[in-house]
Formats: sequence, C-alpha cells, structure tokens
Amino acid sequence: FTRKVPQESLRRYDLDKADEENLETSRALWRHALERSGARFMRDLEAAFEENQKAEHPVDNLLFLALIRQESSFNPRNISYVGAAGLTQIMPATAKTLGMDNIYEPSYLNEAASQLSNSRNLRQQAIDIFLGMTEENSFSLAGQALNLMQQSMKCSKKWKELYARYRWELLKAGTDQRLDPAMAIRYGHAYFSQMMTVQKGDISLALASYNAGPHRVEQYNGIPPFEETIQFRNKVMRYYREYRSKVERYRPARPSVGLKP
Repeated sequence: FTRKVPQESLRRYDLDKADEENLETSRALWRHALERSGARFMRDLEAAFEENQKAEHPVDNLLFLALIRQESSFNPRNISYVGAAGLTQIMPATAKTLGMDNIYEPSYLNEAASQLSNSRNLRQQAIDIFLGMTEENSFSLAGQALNLMQQSMKCSKKWKELYARYRWELLKAGTDQRLDPAMAIRYGHAYFSQMMTVQKGDISLALASYNAGPHRVEQYNGIPPFEETIQFRNKVMRYYREYRSKVERYRPARPSVGLKP
C-alpha cells in the first residue's frame, strides 16, 4: 500500500511514519510547543536533539516532547507503579543496559514485579471462570473464582507495599541518575531513537516498544493487546498532534505558485 498509493493518500490515512516535512518543522519550531513546565529543560532537550538528529530514523522533536508529557508531565521526580523513574520513565534494567551506572535496584524489586504479575494472572483466571459459568456449574465454580480473586488481592497488596517502599527510598536517596533531568532526557531520547530504528520509523510500533518492550511487539506482530500500551500510544499521538497544530502558526507561509501571464 505504501509503495503504490500517492503521497497525498499516505498523508490522509496518517500511517504514523516519520515525515521529512514534519521533522524539519519540528527541528525549527519545537520550542514554541513547550509549556512552562517543560521550558526549564530546554538546554537538555537541545543537547539530546542535536546528539541524535543523524540517526537512521530520526525522532521528531515534538513527538519526544509528547512522550515526556505522557510519561511524567515534565515532573523529574515522577515514579511509576512498576519502578520506572524520571522524566522519561526508564526502568532500572533498561537504564543499566543504556549505560546509566547509578541506578537504585534493590533485591525486593523483582519480588514486587512477581507479585504484580501473579495478581494479574490470578485475576484473569477468576474472570475466565466467571465467563464460563452456567446455571449447572455456577455453584461449584463460584467458590473457585472467589478464592482466586482473594489471592489476587493479597498479591496486589504486597506489590503496592513494596513499590511504595521503593518510591520512598528512591526519592529519599535522590542519587539515581534517572532523577537527573539531563540524564533522563539524554538516555530516554537515545532509547526511543533505538526503538524508532528497530521499528523502521513506524511511530506507533516504536511507542509500543518503548512502553512494553520490543520483544512484546515482536511477539504480537504489532501493538500488544495491553490496555496500558494502547492508551500510552494513543495519548502520546494525541499530544503530538496537538503540538504539531500549535507550531503550525509559527511556520512561514509558503509562497503561492501561480501561472505566468
């Protein structure tokens, strides 16, 4: 489809491929899209954009601003419920892979992740039982489903306790490099640039990879069917289009081309 249809059709269907015209506009005018909350990070953003602009599949500056807005609302001390931290919400393991060398990753963090996974799995098992219930088997299956839901709630409680502890300890120490705005922007941008290259410039798949991991995109041959990942992609794209509309008013008017008399 992308090889055969006219360019105007590609623009019409908005297939989330990086567009050279949009890239150039973003490079020139991205500062006009920054809200007050993000303006204080302008120098760090400029450095990251300059460092990665020659990548095989360059990251649109406005798209990266939209990613930060969704991940942290430009709050450098934001900590997620799974341990991602900073402006670009980098996970501890990902941070170490990228080369960040001062990352707080206590031994109980793996247990917290395990408790979260168990809670979700047990809950899904209970839902599957409920969906399969009939008048004939409801009495016997209801007890099983209830027991699974109770186990799920216990795992969820333990997970929340561990992550609350992690968040408190992480912010108290304040030494984790992900909490440094310059480091978060630099490494977050580098990681997203990697995802754009892995997904050959497909913005939606790159966003899904950033959120759920490239292995999940490969596993499902597309955006994984996770509500969190789908919502992440949709919100980032909505902010991205909002930023694009915002900078359009600053783009110089194109000269009209008329017929010579």
